[in-house]
Amino acid sequence: MYQIKKWKKLLLYVLLVCMIQTTALPFIPSVTVEAAVKNGLKTENGKLYYYKNGVKVTKQLIRINAAKIYFFGSNGSAVTNTFKKIVDLDGRKYGFYFGATGKAIVAPKVLGQEKNFVVKKINGVYYGFDTLGHLIRGMWVDSEKGTLSFFDTNGAYNAAQTKTLRAAIRKFYGKKPASETGYKNVYTYLKTALGKHKVIKTSSCMIWGKPTDGYTDVTMQFTNFCILLIRNNRTKQYYFYDIYSR
Repeated sequence: MYQIKKWKKLLLYVLLVCMIQTTALPFIPSVTVEAAVKNGLKTENGKLYYYKNGVKVTKQLIRINAAKIYFFGSNGSAVTNTFKKIVDLDGRKYGFYFGATGKAIVAPKVLGQEKNFVVKKINGVYYGFDTLGHLIRGMWVDSEKGTLSFFDTNGAYNAAQTKTLRAAIRKFYGKKPASETGYKNVYTYLKTALGKHKVIKTSSCMIWGKPTDGYTDVTMQFTNFCILLIRNNRTKQYYFYDIYSR
């Protein structure tokens, strides 16, 4: 009987020790470690790539922000030092130039002007680019300087045509009529020199003749810029007041 009681006490002691040890052990949850999925711009072996959910983007134009525009080729790397014609967000095809870092040349917006442009020398030729990175063509006006420039159909700056157009602008720009027969032909002259445009007329607060004459703002709206003329309603003369980017 004594041996049985001793054996039971020993068994009880062992059970108590096991319970204490089991209670003291901390709970360690199982953890699954997953590799981070690549996203965004990544430089690998000296080349720039763009990932979406771990997959390299290929044959696609990517706009990181207004100043960072890239094109990733068939192997996924950003193209560099090259011109390319690419379909943009509006579904139309435009010319771009991607420099040594892969970034497209992009003009900054000045005072919110969408039609600002920048000129860059590439392989000995000057080219114009707008705020979307597109090669430009035709007549453009610098948002800060107010000077007009002309670009050929391939985006190259045309110095001869620019000189001709600037001379046409200077003929009447900022000059108020000195007589009642002075500048009646200003609108016709500019229309002939600059070509197709839209006319917007509003009442004017500008007075450069008699206050009782009445005045009209005549805006010549071209594709990329505007010219503001002030018309004297009595004398039919025009004052070439301003030229500015749209």
